[in-house]
Order: sequence, then structure tokens, then C-alpha cells
Amino acid sequence: MHHSNAGGVYLAELEGRKVILKEGRQKAGIDGNGKDGFERNKKEYYTLKRLKKIEGVINVYEYFTAWQHNYIVEDFHDGRNLTEFISQEFPFTYSKNKSTQYIEKCILIINQLIRIIEEIHKKGVAMGDLSLNNIMLSDDDLRVTLIDFEAATSPGNKFNPSIATPGFFSNEAKNYKEGDWFALYRITRTLFLPIIPVYDIAPQIISVHDRRIEEIFGKTAVSFLRQIENRISKYTNLRPQSPFLNQKLSLPTKELSFDNINYIISGLQKGIINNLQVDSFSGPSRILCK
Repeated sequence: MHHSNAGGVYLAELEGRKVILKEGRQKAGIDGNGKDGFERNKKEYYTLKRLKKIEGVINVYEYFTAWQHNYIVEDFHDGRNLTEFISQEFPFTYSKNKSTQYIEKCILIINQLIRIIEEIHKKGVAMGDLSLNNIMLSDDDLRVTLIDFEAATSPGNKFNPSIATPGFFSNEAKNYKEGDWFALYRITRTLFLPIIPVYDIAPQIISVHDRRIEEIFGKTAVSFLRQIENRISKYTNLRPQSPFLNQKLSLPTKELSFDNINYIISGLQKGIINNLQVDSFSGPSRILCK
């Protein structure tokens, strides 16, 4: 089903039912903390065993080694992940009926995620890399199941992610408990407005995004977002400083529209000219083109 340097993911059969066989390879797929695929695979097995009784966590059955690799056997989830859910169901073309149905589904999904995160934290486990792709949904009733616990660790451990998904982690998180809650917050916003998160570099843009969310889904969606923000802000800072900027960016004085297109073009021209650093180029050899 998937192959990477760390090891493959295979569809297999166990006692007449479909299962997933996850492979871990030694000294391959090294993460940011120097752990290889073998070590992460082994850790995932024991983490899943610890969470076996929690509804909403994938079931694991077996762990074994073969030659220099190890394998874990877990349930095959015949559903879709949250990325696929958004691409298939988000009302990209406006429809009041579709918008109402979509927001109801999103609220159902997020409330399940909150319950699961609370329960795994009580068991002493933080997901570590919660993202759209490791949240699975059943096709019939949108039951949530978390998969991929290879980055799992203790909630109280200092936040130093070995594996992370851009846009869904905070460089200001103090521990992995904060990291999970911050990821859940970003996932919630992405469900209602599936665009690249730019809040870290310009936090005021959230007000613009919220207006767009209200246009599509009405006040119910914005009210739900506020509830999630109020709940998660108790655990972590929702507006972290971007590590790539000395200061956060402000919003333009005018929004992009056909009425002020000339103003926008003029501003872009000035921005390019004022920030040119001609002396930093040594010649055409510095420019690579395809």
C-alpha cells in the first residue's frame, strides 16, 4: 500500500480478515531525533497495546521480527482519512444544504477527536504528530479512528518533534500535550477553510478567514470555532510566533478586489523594488532554471 525508506505498509490477511502489516527497517528512515524505522515501529506496537481499550484508536494484534526488519499487525481501516473527507465533501461551490450537512459532520468529527485525545492523554500517551492523514473516518457513520502512532510519546515530555506536519505544530509548545491540542486546533480551522495556514506569520488574517467561514457556513461555524479556541487556549498558545520572522506581518489596508486592483499592483511593484538586493547576486550562474 505504501513504501518508504523506513519500511513498507502492506495489505495482508489474518484468519480470513484484512489487516495491515507495517514494516520497520534498521538504520533507515532516520527521523529528527536519530530514531530509525525499526525503533519507531516497535514503539508504535507497545503504544497501541497500551491504548487497546480506547475507542477511536486502531487495534493492534502482533509484533515480530524477520531478518533485520520488524513488523506489527493491526486492523485494516476500510475508510478515508480527513484529507480525503475535505476534498470530497467541502462545499467548494456554495450550496446551503451542503454547507449545513458539512458543518454537522465537522462538529461530529471534532467532538470525537477531543474525546479521544483526552482519553489517550489520561493513559500517558500523546500522539506527537496529529494531522489530517492519520485521522480515519468510517464511511457509514463518520466514526473517528487514529492511526500511525510512531511519533507517540509521553504528554509531559519536552516538545521536540522527530516527525511533524508543517502547519500543524507549534514551535512554542512546551510539551507534547500542548502539541496535540495545537494540532487539533489547526485541524478544526482547516476543516472549515482548507487553505495553507498562514496564521503564524500574520495572526490578524484570522479575522478575514472567519468572515469567509461565516459567509459559507453561517454563525454556527464561527461560534463552534470560538468554543474550540476557548477550550484549547487553556492548554497552549494558539498564536505562536513564526520561527522564520523577526516580527509578525500586518494586514493590507485594502482587501484584494477588482475595485482596487491597481492599488494592489502598485503596492506589489513598490515592495519588489524596495527590497531588491542586487549586490547579493554574483551573476547568471546563481540562477537555476528548468
